[in-house]
Amino acid sequence: MIRKGLFFCALAACLFLSPVVLADEVKDTRGVDSPEEWHISVQPEPSRWEKEAARWTPLLKNDTGTYAYEAASVALDEKKVDVAEIVLRVSALKPDILVRLNARYSYVLDEDTISHMEQRLKLNRRDNSFATAGHKYFSRGGIVIEETRISEEQLRFHPIPEGSVAEAALEVVNEILASKPASNR
Repeated sequence: MIRKGLFFCALAACLFLSPVVLADEVKDTRGVDSPEEWHISVQPEPSRWEKEAARWTPLLKNDTGTYAYEAASVALDEKKVDVAEIVLRVSALKPDILVRLNARYSYVLDEDTISHMEQRLKLNRRDNSFATAGHKYFSRGGIVIEETRISEEQLRFHPIPEGSVAEAALEVVNEILASKPASNR
């Protein structure tokens, strides 16, 4: 009988003390108002370079380089309903192109070299034409070496050649816009 009494006392002590032990392990969540602010992960936070790589979806590879697009950049022009925009990234540039770019920007690059470029295309979906609306050249260190924006008045649209980067970009733009609700285009 004494053994049963000791057993129940020990059990009762464990049950009463366990919430106190668990309370010490709970994190203070004051100031965290919404679930979007919670960050629980066993994975390490991605680096700046990993986040940048995740932005881009492969498009095609040709003799100029490897093209990828940023899906978040696809949007209809506010003034012209038939015109859409997309941002392309060109990496793994052809060696002779890299040599020319590195020579052209050597005064800025110092010991660095050109890594890739981004190109903004305007695509007229009705006329099946495109225009380059701007570009950026980046160094391996992630520095923007040059950025060019072409004004709406200076844009020159050209027919989209069959099998070109512009044709692949137009297909992607049409797919993305078709999947978006009309209010988000």
